[in-house]
Amino acid sequence: MTRKLAFILIIATLFLSGCYSKFYDFLFYDRELHGIQISGQLTAIDIIDFRLQSLTKDIEIPENQFSGYEVIAHPALTDKNKELLDLKVRSYFADTGKSLKVVCYIVNTAKKATRSFFKRSEFVLVEMSIAIYDENNKLLDFGTSLSSLEHKPMGSVKYEINDLFEKAIRNAVYQCFDEFKSINKTVTLGRAFRYSVVKKED
Repeated sequence: MTRKLAFILIIATLFLSGCYSKFYDFLFYDRELHGIQISGQLTAIDIIDFRLQSLTKDIEIPENQFSGYEVIAHPALTDKNKELLDLKVRSYFADTGKSLKVVCYIVNTAKKATRSFFKRSEFVLVEMSIAIYDENNKLLDFGTSLSSLEHKPMGSVKYEINDLFEKAIRNAVYQCFDEFKSINKTVTLGRAFRYSVVKKED
């Protein structure tokens, strides 16, 4: 009986570690439908949050992990989030040609964590618009996106929800660039996994 129980525990551990490995790949590797490169030198990236500052705050997960809860917050972008957004936007420019400027408008963000006796879940949302202007401040193109992700975590909710939020930011930026029609861009179809600009810390 003891051997049978040990065997079941080993199988369960392998299964769970395999599931988390897939989630890890999902979080830190970006599969993009199109590879996008825009001809132009990016001279500036401005990030404008449309929301009232008094209404934005980060999520607070209850310390008592054994009781049920449902918490939701609309966080402002942290310095790390802004750096991520900046890097992601820059990755789509060839850095040659005419001078261009990008303005990112943050329309909405959300983090939601729930826990009951039987399950836990986390949800994130990033809604934004991105505009590209030439050196004379003429609008060249404009895109909008809404990226939402949901996950049922095995470990720490707070840690994974922040990683999930960063994934939603990257997705939202990509969706805006994929939507651009007027701006001159090179599009490569069927792109394979491309390493994300964000790497897991050791």
